[in-house]
Amino acid sequence: MLEKIDFLSRDTAALIIYTNSAVLQTLLKKKIKERFEIAKNLTKYANSGTTLKEARNDTFTPPFGGGTWLVDIQADKINVGELAKYLNGITSASISVLWFTNYSQYKKMIDMDAVKKLGIYCFNLYAGKLYPEDITYVQNMMLPQEKHLPKKLVDYLKKNYTFDVDSVCKVFQSVSQGEEIKTTKDIINKVGLGGNTIDSFVIKLLTTNPKTEKGLKSAMEKTLELLNDLAYTYDYKSIKNFMRACLNSMVEIKELQMMGRYSESVKDIPENSFHEDKIQRLKRYDRVILNELNMGRILNLLLCIDKYDDFNTEIALLKSINDYLIWIYLKNKDNPDSKEVPQKFKWR
Repeated sequence: MLEKIDFLSRDTAALIIYTNSAVLQTLLKKKIKERFEIAKNLTKYANSGTTLKEARNDTFTPPFGGGTWLVDIQADKINVGELAKYLNGITSASISVLWFTNYSQYKKMIDMDAVKKLGIYCFNLYAGKLYPEDITYVQNMMLPQEKHLPKKLVDYLKKNYTFDVDSVCKVFQSVSQGEEIKTTKDIINKVGLGGNTIDSFVIKLLTTNPKTEKGLKSAMEKTLELLNDLAYTYDYKSIKNFMRACLNSMVEIKELQMMGRYSESVKDIPENSFHEDKIQRLKRYDRVILNELNMGRILNLLLCIDKYDDFNTEIALLKSINDYLIWIYLKNKDNPDSKEVPQKFKWR
């Protein structure tokens, strides 16, 4: 996805980019300037309605002496109506880049008529996730060939860190500064666990569906194995707190779904009454949460987690998960033809 910037038409009028990584934003800015041959003194910045108007006035006509203006817009705090009005008035004298770290604002923006009217002259990029080829692309941007990580470690990043954009950048940044990254353990020590995050752990737990005693035993063994991995980075109290926060966000998603305000295509989250940033963190699991999980499972796991005190958090957490898995097993035993959770989430 990221490499598309290298092949953008020189007639492109605007780019609308979502990324919550400051490092990636810096890298992409450099690529955009290279692609459109922007001279050092031809960039205008805007982060408010007032500075946006100033930038529009300054870049309405071509630069004296030739070249193209770049208008760099930090768009989160600018009303999308003002941004749409700005896009309606841009000229061939400039190229504008709208940067978003707020996904709902980004989504509202790309759905505006002003963006649709630009058609092929507007490029939209969601960079909240790195595809495997993007990780290779980022490495090429950040490291010379002789400093590239071994294929085994790059493959590990591709498998486990596609949603952890800052972590990927931090690994390559460390190598560029002379640090040695030789093993997967070095990566974990540097940036923590990737794909096996607590959110991922919760999803796996909620979609585990043991129907036999053998299946229950296997689920418990895999859960213990994953908990041990998580405990390498987090203490058990943190794991429990993060699990609770994740489950509370899932409850909000299910509430919004019942209100008709949240689906895989619609993200109409009321301001102030829901935690949008925490909901956004779970976006990668939308399909599973919306289509394969019911509120009962989520609430039951939440109740099990809060069932035991924290005198010994490790034991309390193990008991909670044990109780939850037994509840699922007994439920399936009483309803052997249940279609609940039709597709099991893949265990790593």
